Amino acid sequence: MKTGAPRHPKRRGLRSRLFSALPALAAGLGLVTPGAAAEPAGISATLLTRAHDRLERGEHAAALGSLTAYLATRPDDSDARVLRAQVYALQNRWELAEEDLRQVLTSDPANARAESGLGEIAYRQNRFAAAYDHYSGARQIRPDDSFAGYMMFMCRLLQDQPEETALLLERMEAGRKDPSWHFAHAAQAYRKGDTTRGDYLVAAAQRMWPAAETARYARPLIDQGWRVDAP
Repeated sequence: MKTGAPRHPKRRGLRSRLFSALPALAAGLGLVTPGAAAEPAGISATLLTRAHDRLERGEHAAALGSLTAYLATRPDDSDARVLRAQVYALQNRWELAEEDLRQVLTSDPANARAESGLGEIAYRQNRFAAAYDHYSGARQIRPDDSFAGYMMFMCRLLQDQPEETALLLERMEAGRKDPSWHFAHAAQAYRKGDTTRGDYLVAAAQRMWPAAETARYARPLIDQGWRVDAP
C-alpha cells in the first residue's frame, strides 16, 4: 500500500489555481475594484455605488436590484432602505415603499426622511390628513425642515382649511430662504384658478433657485395637475 503521496495531485493543483484566481475574476465581473479585497464589505459598497449611479441615469429597475442586493448584506442600513422605498414610490409600488419606511421607523423612530417618505406616499394618493400627520412628525424631528412645512401647507390647502393654511403661510413669510414661499403662493393661485399668477410665481422661483430644488417643490403641484409643464 502506497502512503505519503497525494491521491490526485493534478486535481489539487487545479483547485489551488481556481481559488487563487477568484479575486481577479470578481474584479473582472465588476463585483470589486481591482486591488481591493473580495470581502462582503467591499462588494456591498460597490452595490450601493452602483445603485446611486443607476438612479442618476433613471434606471429605476436596475437601481432597485442593486439596492435589494445591498440590503441583503446590510439590512440595518436605514439610508439605503429609505432610498429603496423612494424607488418603489417612483414605480407606484406603494405597499412595498411603506413597508420599507415603517421598518426604518421601527428601528429608528427619529428618522425624519422615513416620516417624510410616508407623507409623500399619502399625499400622492390624495390622503391629505395622513400626509399632514407624517410631515408634521418630520417637522417635529427636524424643525428646520422647510419642505416638510411646505407640504403641511399643501395638505391643509387641499383640505380647504383656510385658518391653518394662513398660519402655515405666515411661518414661511418669516424666512423666505428657500422656494417654499413662492410655491405656496403659487399653489393658492392655482387653487383659485389664477393660472397667470401661479405661473408667474413658479417662474420667479425657478430664476432664484437651482432647478433640482425647484423641481422638488413643483412636484406636489404637478401631482394636482397644476404645473404639467414644470421641470
